[in-house]
Amino acid sequence: LRPKNTTSWEVGLNARLFANSLSLDFTYYKSNTKHQTFLVPLSGSAGYENMYAQTGNVENKGFELSGAWRDRVKNFSYGVNGSVSFVRNRVKSLDGGQILANSNTLITREGYPIRSFYVYEADGYYQSQEEIDNAAVVYGDRTKLRPGYLKYKNNCDDDVIDDKDKIVVGNTIPEVTYSFGVHMGWKGLSLEAQFQGVGEVYTYPRANLAVPFNNGAGVTRDWATDSWTESNRHSKLPLLTTYTDAPENFIPSTKWLRNASYLRMKNIQLTYDFPKRLLRPLRIEALQIYVSGQNLWTISDFDLWDPEITTTRTDLYEYPNLKTVSIGLNLSF
Repeated sequence: LRPKNTTSWEVGLNARLFANSLSLDFTYYKSNTKHQTFLVPLSGSAGYENMYAQTGNVENKGFELSGAWRDRVKNFSYGVNGSVSFVRNRVKSLDGGQILANSNTLITREGYPIRSFYVYEADGYYQSQEEIDNAAVVYGDRTKLRPGYLKYKNNCDDDVIDDKDKIVVGNTIPEVTYSFGVHMGWKGLSLEAQFQGVGEVYTYPRANLAVPFNNGAGVTRDWATDSWTESNRHSKLPLLTTYTDAPENFIPSTKWLRNASYLRMKNIQLTYDFPKRLLRPLRIEALQIYVSGQNLWTISDFDLWDPEITTTRTDLYEYPNLKTVSIGLNLSF
């Protein structure tokens, strides 16, 4: 294999103001990697499923911004800090080809991020048998379609809905990553909290939580209460069926693509340090009590499982981050 050839540059700005109470750091960067290695699928006649090939040139560019403010007013101290980074990944060249993966739902193609989603474009539901009968073009066998099934856009405007109508959409790599925190202290009492999040990242759920009755499992509450019926035509989900009965509903499409962006409180801790004047008669050097929590709440539109786990894992078979609350005491003699 040829060695990768990466060229990069960055420009930065650092500032310390107001007697170092305020700090600001900004960096803008750009890098180009030639001879990027990709796992390329092979035809069955080759005797191997795939092979590594150095066939692509990839560009990454973005910025990082961070800042903090800390100050004290008599016995009260306070501070805030935060950072945000943005990265845009693009395949600049791929020898004119493309790489499909994960049952052809992920694609690496020139002009798009590595491993973008490659899916049909969902276009609502068929609301009646008449609509199915009069549709100019449908996906699959028209005689098997029923009201409540998904419709798909014919983006090529021809007489069939097939792979040529798929679109490239979404990122498996977050474009935005951010965090921020606060600190407050008064005499021996202090409060610290830290938050983090990501934006512009997508995942494609599969298995039991995404497909009703998968592997003999049941259904989620959404499938039970908000699937299509004649009295619920603007439902969140299509007609409740099994995958076997209605594979037309479960082909890879934008209907099942989910935004996995989130904001999470990672840590929060309330601490009290007892005054030393109270501890000296007891021959105690330091006494601190605290209560802390991790992952106590999360804001996200993604509700099937923990959005913080890797978005390339598309089922629920991965251990989530736990919510924990701890109460403790630190004692020094």
